[in-house]
Amino acid sequence: MKQWNASRLLAPAALAVAMGASGGAIAQQSGAQAGQEGAAPQAEALEVTDEQIANFAEAQAEVAEIGKTYTPKMQEAESKQAMQETRRKAQEEMVAAVKSSGLSVQKYNQIARAAQNDEALRSRIQSAQ
Repeated sequence: MKQWNASRLLAPAALAVAMGASGGAIAQQSGAQAGQEGAAPQAEALEVTDEQIANFAEAQAEVAEIGKTYTPKMQEAESKQAMQETRRKAQEEMVAAVKSSGLSVQKYNQIARAAQNDEALRSRIQSAQ
């Protein structure tokens, strides 16, 4: 089993921010949802099934790998345009990874945000890794 790394939860948050900053229907839907959820604190814990936990853990690992691949490329980009293009490609791959896991980007981001404040949820995710 992999050791839990809290910073791995930041990748989904980065995906949410990145998706909100980019164009496209998925980004607009995700960004709108993120804005609504960020406006009011969650009063209830998010209900997450064991299947969603397994899907999230799979997607999270893929998103983290994509981030590791593209971060140096963005840092080495020779122009702002090249950096933006590289970021766009990374975002597309992250969205594809999340969707291929069986989760929507919205659900992935909801689970990631909830896990930041819910120790039991983090433990379930860690167990699924």
